[in-house]
Amino acid sequence: MSTEAHILAIGKFGKDIEDCLDYPAEYYTDMATDNMVTTELFYCVTRQSSEDLAEMFNIEKWNFNTYYMSNKYVKLDTSFLQMLNDDYESVFNGDLKRYNDLKAAGFDFIYMLSA
Repeated sequence: MSTEAHILAIGKFGKDIEDCLDYPAEYYTDMATDNMVTTELFYCVTRQSSEDLAEMFNIEKWNFNTYYMSNKYVKLDTSFLQMLNDDYESVFNGDLKRYNDLKAAGFDFIYMLSA
């Protein structure tokens, strides 16, 4: 069975994060500062990559209590960086930088699983 997963980032819009969002910057021209926005990170399409993603964020795959990650408490397992292989690098291209920028901007994160 294939399991898809991603990390949903949610936080307040600011010009400093518009390059981290899903659409080109011109789509946000009239966006009011502090409007809530979302974006998807680390989209996984296989069971193994979904499980690796959960492990990266210290999430228990079937424990829904661990899915919400407050910005104050989210802890990225840095050993994941060593776990990245060529396949993941191409899939997650740029997502680690976007994650770090959004975290610095105060975004919260939610692990989204679709089995």
